[in-house]
Amino acid sequence: MIHNERFVVSSDKLKRDYKICSLADIHNNSWASFDLWDNLIAEVYKESPDYIFISGDFVYNSDDFFVPNNDKMFRYLLRNLSEIAQTFMCLGNHELKPGRKFNNDDAIQYLRMLDRTMDIHVLDKRIGKEFIDIDDIRIGGFCPRSETYYKSCENMWNNYFIEDYLNSLIEFTKDKFNILLTHSPDTISQKEVLIALRDKIKELDLILCGHKHDGYIPKTIQKVGIVHDDFGFDVSDGKVVFDYIISKTTNCRGEFDVLNAKMIVNRGYRKFSHKSPVFAMLDKVSSRDMATITLKKKL
Repeated sequence: MIHNERFVVSSDKLKRDYKICSLADIHNNSWASFDLWDNLIAEVYKESPDYIFISGDFVYNSDDFFVPNNDKMFRYLLRNLSEIAQTFMCLGNHELKPGRKFNNDDAIQYLRMLDRTMDIHVLDKRIGKEFIDIDDIRIGGFCPRSETYYKSCENMWNNYFIEDYLNSLIEFTKDKFNILLTHSPDTISQKEVLIALRDKIKELDLILCGHKHDGYIPKTIQKVGIVHDDFGFDVSDGKVVFDYIISKTTNCRGEFDVLNAKMIVNRGYRKFSHKSPVFAMLDKVSSRDMATITLKKKL
């Protein structure tokens, strides 16, 4: 069963109402399946959205793009989603995560090929366009360098994010309803970042993120009030690929105010993406999540 969380965002920039489906953390790898994607495709189809957004983490690491069956499953998912509605994606940290055979440069080449040959839009300066205008909406995608996801570089995360964003070509305008896809909700909501980037992001209306995997806390525990709604745990890369650091975190789910924008953090479709059979079993019993957002024209 898929939990489809619903949000409403109103704006006088909109000429009409829209419905969008927001996905994140699909982590297509050897433990995924065509049935898993069929269930997601069916749920998105039922909503009949105007647009579909995927806020990063398509795989576990770069190797997954080049496993033949994984490639087939990923293309199958994207092809079916794009037949429902125009589909836009940004990168996350796992596309940039080196595997045993392939690295992030290989992943970038693979995604460039998909962006050019399939009816999807991977919004990233390393791949193609960074933003696209459709009707009264501007859609941008931004993912900073991979070091901004490693705990060993945590004291530099804000600086890296600011530097990379200032070097991007993303522009937002008061004449459009502006949507930004960026994988992590953490850095873009930091005071230091908001001050430094204020002129570049002040016209933002909606930010779509993922990354936090719902804080790895089951909804049953959240519902009975044992934990705060946006509290959870963060599992991040340490100094090397297979070194993990677990820490407490917030901004795991739900809606937040970031300057003039609403930031909606997707709970994630696959909570446990590691290739270990133990994590594969945990993923099978974890919730599947997506979000449907109604963009309403403010009268």
